[in-house]
Amino acid sequence: MRTHFDWIEVTRDEAAALSTNVLSLAPDHLIARDDPACARVNTALRAAGYRVDELPFNAVPSTGGAFRCATLPLTRD
Repeated sequence: MRTHFDWIEVTRDEAAALSTNVLSLAPDHLIARDDPACARVNTALRAAGYRVDELPFNAVPSTGGAFRCATLPLTRD
C-alpha cells in the first residue's frame, strides 16, 4: 500500500484542459489525453514512474469530462 503521495502541480489552464482526468488501468499504467494542453502533465507522470498511453479524446472534454468521467468504475476500494 502506498503510504505517501508525490504532488504534480498544475496550472489553471492545465486544470481547465482536464489534464489530470486520466483513466487508471493498473497502479502504474494510465491513459491520458493526447493534447498539447496535457503534454507537461503527461511528461511529469512519466517522470514519476507511470506508463502513460496518450489517446485523442476531445469530444467529451468539451462537455466537461475526460477519460475518468466517461467510464464507470467496476469496483472501487
